Amino acid sequence: KDQFDSNLRRNLRFTAELLQVVNLFDARGIPVIPFKGPVLASYLYSNLAFRHWVDLDILIRQEDFPDAKALLLSLGYTCANRLTRRQEQFLLRSHYCENFTLERDHYRVDLEVHWKITPAYFPHSLDIEGMWRRSVAGCLAGHKVPTLSPEDLLLVLCVHGSKHLWSRLQWVCDVARLLTTHQAMDWDRVMQQATAARGQRMLSLGLLLTKELLNAPLPDQIWRTVRNDPAARTLAGRVRQRLFKAPQLPAGIRDTTLFHMNLTDRVQDRISFWGRLLATPTLNDWTWAPLPDPIFPLYYAVRPIRLTAKYALMAANRLLSRGKVG
Repeated sequence: KDQFDSNLRRNLRFTAELLQVVNLFDARGIPVIPFKGPVLASYLYSNLAFRHWVDLDILIRQEDFPDAKALLLSLGYTCANRLTRRQEQFLLRSHYCENFTLERDHYRVDLEVHWKITPAYFPHSLDIEGMWRRSVAGCLAGHKVPTLSPEDLLLVLCVHGSKHLWSRLQWVCDVARLLTTHQAMDWDRVMQQATAARGQRMLSLGLLLTKELLNAPLPDQIWRTVRNDPAARTLAGRVRQRLFKAPQLPAGIRDTTLFHMNLTDRVQDRISFWGRLLATPTLNDWTWAPLPDPIFPLYYAVRPIRLTAKYALMAANRLLSRGKVG
């Protein structure tokens, strides 16, 4: 009961902060779609107390990021990363979100500002502009807010769960709840969008887990389609094993990368995945070797050097550890 009450108080504070941000964005003419977090609790469970979340998530258009960032900074939020102009421009092309934090006297709010759903190295790209067109009116704590359509939300939840290896049973519950409360789902649209985004396996994996673990309602034709993907069944087995294994240790970078790669079903997508992952500079590269904007392209050379040094050091440490044990 104490945990439930504490979570409710926290959720109400987060919801108030989210509504303030959405209202101010609207007043400044910055389109925004809040998703996950309190919106998901209200949309799927009809009660802010029935779900726990770590941060808030909003979707904006990529070109609106500078104005959105300036507005959040004026509200007292701080940006997680101090970037140069060139770094920020590259981040908007290669990444999918930026983190902001608001510190209050007794609590902290973390806000993720998204302009895409997945990073550029993922071979799957959801139709973001289509999501804006298909957005619907929702209700959050008595206030009208835009939210994703049920079909888009299903794909976003399956992509999010797959991206994080479905390491929380709560994410499976969310998909099951969506399928239960929106049984008039337009499955033709869902499958078409998943195919266009080359995200069929992520969708199949999410639906397999919700059906096998929670017996979520699925049309027979959809169930036959998803269970006929042997790779999705293999990944679902790994997820189930991890979910109910105690203690549940976080997946390492090797397991995470292989899991993400196996979410693709085409050889060219796997090649693209590895190529983009190895070649695209990241925040870690910028921190490891700070370079001025005029020579920013050198980061394409810095990244393989940093990765080689990192994994060579890890391999050396493993050999030393084995030597000490021996």
